[in-house]
Amino acid sequence: MALRLLIAALFWLLPALAAAEAQVYPLDRMPAPPTADQLAEQQGQLRGQLQQQLEALGPGGLQGAQGVMGEQGAELAVMIERTQKILSDPRVQRALKVLSDPRALEVSQTLVTHPKRMNLLYVEGVWLLFIMIFRAWLFAKPSHWLRRFGQGIAVNCVFLVGSSLVLPWLILGDVYLELLGFMLKAIGLKN
Repeated sequence: MALRLLIAALFWLLPALAAAEAQVYPLDRMPAPPTADQLAEQQGQLRGQLQQQLEALGPGGLQGAQGVMGEQGAELAVMIERTQKILSDPRVQRALKVLSDPRALEVSQTLVTHPKRMNLLYVEGVWLLFIMIFRAWLFAKPSHWLRRFGQGIAVNCVFLVGSSLVLPWLILGDVYLELLGFMLKAIGLKN
């Protein structure tokens, strides 16, 4: 009986919390994110500044910085070399290329300002509560350890797929799947 009252209270309280959240954080007050052109312009400016600073170091570039500035120059040289090494990695290049795509930026902006994003949070919370109760009920029955191990893996897989794919897709729509595709391209799992 108490469990039924708890579940009824949750289903009554969650829509009220969603409505209150929408009033506290209106979407029209959020600043607009920079466009892809603005980001590319900023990146070009930063590269130009870095190039000017390297030229100011004089002959020898990074090695000359060690002689001119001493220990601080050596630290700067190591940091710049480390940064250049990271940025020259093909995986990082691929991720930067995919994530700087204007369509990826547009899709991510659409998800950030999606009107149902708070509903997703509440549905995910109810889904987690359901999985916890289901696991407790499932493991309350005595059974062989191997069967319990298999049931645990199966329940965790259902929770993971439901939380990361099914619920966001049902609530946010195809925009979520498009962003997921961009993310898979960025890490190299999709061409």
